[in-house]
Amino acid sequence: MGLINDKIAVLYISQQGRIVAEHLAQKMDSVRLIDVKGDFMNRVADAWKRSSALICVMAAGIVVRAIAPLVKDKYTDPCVVVVDESARFSISLLSGHIGGGNQLAEHVADCLGCSPIVTTASDNFGLTALDLWLKHNFLLTEERELLTKKSAKLNREKKLTCYIDMQHSGMLPDDIVKIKHVNKADIVITHDAKKVRDDKSCLTAWPKTLFLGVGCNRYTSAAEIDQCFSELLSNSHLKKSWFKGIASIDLKIDEIGLVEFARMLDLPVSFYSKIKLNSVEDVAYSEAVMKATGAKGVAEPAAILMASGREQTGELLIKKQKWPNVTMAVSREILRLK
Repeated sequence: MGLINDKIAVLYISQQGRIVAEHLAQKMDSVRLIDVKGDFMNRVADAWKRSSALICVMAAGIVVRAIAPLVKDKYTDPCVVVVDESARFSISLLSGHIGGGNQLAEHVADCLGCSPIVTTASDNFGLTALDLWLKHNFLLTEERELLTKKSAKLNREKKLTCYIDMQHSGMLPDDIVKIKHVNKADIVITHDAKKVRDDKSCLTAWPKTLFLGVGCNRYTSAAEIDQCFSELLSNSHLKKSWFKGIASIDLKIDEIGLVEFARMLDLPVSFYSKIKLNSVEDVAYSEAVMKATGAKGVAEPAAILMASGREQTGELLIKKQKWPNVTMAVSREILRLK
């Protein structure tokens, strides 16, 4: 289970609660047991700050009173699961979807042999949890209020419409229906800002499926490469958060500026040989690059290679852009829906 890690705290307040907590600790890896008796509110607040999830072995009411001043946002709050001291129920109380509370409640129930209680509407009606679906498919959105409204519409009408303007594999959920006209879509999946409707009534989801191909002269600094990248983003209306990796020729594997630039963005770098780069068709040819490296180009073929899988070829989204010491291109992998 992905949520189980050393940031899960199991809180208890009584001797009976401790027995349940210790039983859980035997079944779950790397959880912290915390006795909150005595300085209850402060210990709960400390566990809240330090944990990705709280499992509270006590009455739900006292948990609600303790966390009420701490709750801010479902995207940042830890999830909270409540277990009664008789270990009959495992209740997902807070951050059921994004925070993983529903999944954790079910896992705790399996460990204790008790009944999980999940109250989120999408789960009870067998509908797609829209926030989780976006997260699992690496579809980014900043429109949290609109996401809440679309989730409510899905629960109410049992269907949402979706427009996708790129190649994709996999299937949409049964209750998210693909349509051909952007002006009728509840959800728009795109990298093109022009596809976002002016009425702001559609939820825009930006896929994290882009790769940056980079060629640079020897000793080009990270700051200069980053400045070029910022200009590329501004000119093309793309965002850093949509990128998954950086690619270049293997001659640059020890290029300090390029390596530092990748570290700044916290992105992996792949390096390709001239043979691999030359195997990519329909890319820009450079006589200067061929003379210096033996490759017909770097930025475009490197980006395409990194975006390509065993059965699918990446798409060149932005052709080679040139600066005095840097060239860049952007590719896009096929969106894999699941």
